[in-house]
Amino acid sequence: MPQIKNIELAQREMFTPAEELLQRYDAARVDHLLRLRDMYNWMLSNPSERDRKFVDVFTGKYGICETAAYSDLALIKQLIPALAPASREFYRKQVSEMLLETYNMAKARKDTKAMAMAAKELGKVNRVDLEDEKALPYDDIVIQPFTPSSDPTIIGLKVIPNLEEVKARLRKQMAIDNPDIEDIEFEPADLEEESLFPSEQEENGKDILQ
Repeated sequence: MPQIKNIELAQREMFTPAEELLQRYDAARVDHLLRLRDMYNWMLSNPSERDRKFVDVFTGKYGICETAAYSDLALIKQLIPALAPASREFYRKQVSEMLLETYNMAKARKDTKAMAMAAKELGKVNRVDLEDEKALPYDDIVIQPFTPSSDPTIIGLKVIPNLEEVKARLRKQMAIDNPDIEDIEFEPADLEEESLFPSEQEENGKDILQ
């Protein structure tokens, strides 16, 4: 069985109920998953907000440092495209359950008009009035055999002789043109994906040891 990537594990567990997560993972990991879920929903509701706003909101809400917030932000940006179908299915299930509850309440009151409206909306949410979509033939897609190369002429660019000297001259000129620019220290964000979202094989090994 091929090893499941950490990002795929986060994707798979994003909408899992908390009580089920607690049965499989430790409390710290569950708390992080729930925080990611909150961040994911916030990103969907605020698609035009800047990264700085995201960091300010969640450092204040969860008491985490900026490095952790930026780490989570990077993970959320990877998850959003992958989770879009799962997210729609998650909310469709919630709406379906609410409409079904509404239908049952209307049935208990013998309110046929409300029953019909709830049934109509339930069918619309689950698209039962439309024909099933045909699956795309992904298996027929042929992956292009790309080969990495450091030769710029392949894409129509000319080779620059003495490239390192040119780069040094440009850096020196930019420093003269922009005297206010200063080198600053920075700390790269540590996503900690290996420890937060271990592979399925690692999880199975942990269970065996326990």
